[in-house]
Amino acid sequence: FCIQTNLLTRLEDNMKDQNARLQHEYEMISKELEIERLKHAETRLQFQRERQETQEMEAELLVIRRQLGMEKNTFEKAFGLFHSKSIDNSVHSEQLVATITG
Repeated sequence: FCIQTNLLTRLEDNMKDQNARLQHEYEMISKELEIERLKHAETRLQFQRERQETQEMEAELLVIRRQLGMEKNTFEKAFGLFHSKSIDNSVHSEQLVATITG
């Protein structure tokens, strides 16, 4: 009977040790999981910020492209007018030279 009691006590001690190890391992894994959840939440928040910033930059780029297009049109019109006026002045100058020397 003493041997059985001694074996039972050792078995109970082994089970307590194993339970303690398992409990410790469970707690460590739970902490790691919580850390991973927090990191995931931070990553998701950073992604949302980056996406918002990208959308704002795309909108700003669209505005700049529109402005550039309008400025290009204005420049082309002004250049066309100056070019046309320059040709007219050149023709008029040639006519004056021809009249004077003529």
